[in-house]
Amino acid sequence: MNNFNEITKLLEKNNSFLITSHKNIDGDAIGSELALYFILKKLNKKPIILNQDRLPRIYNFLPDSDKVHCLEDNYINIKNIDVGIIVDCSNFER
Repeated sequence: MNNFNEITKLLEKNNSFLITSHKNIDGDAIGSELALYFILKKLNKKPIILNQDRLPRIYNFLPDSDKVHCLEDNYINIKNIDVGIIVDCSNFER
């Protein structure tokens, strides 16, 4: 996706979004995930944050940090996700 019009269409056309980031999640990744989560909620979308690793306790003070899930949380259903978004990843290997 190269332009804002395509992103706008993607947001308008879809309802459920999976937000994730790199392994060994850090503060800037969590901040990016939560910021996108709040934006999507404001747009009346259904975002889910799901990471490979559990949220480090140091970040539990963040608003809605309980919305940051990890793969071990078996109750998270991602079967009907429309769009996946990866934040804070500078390269594919990460």
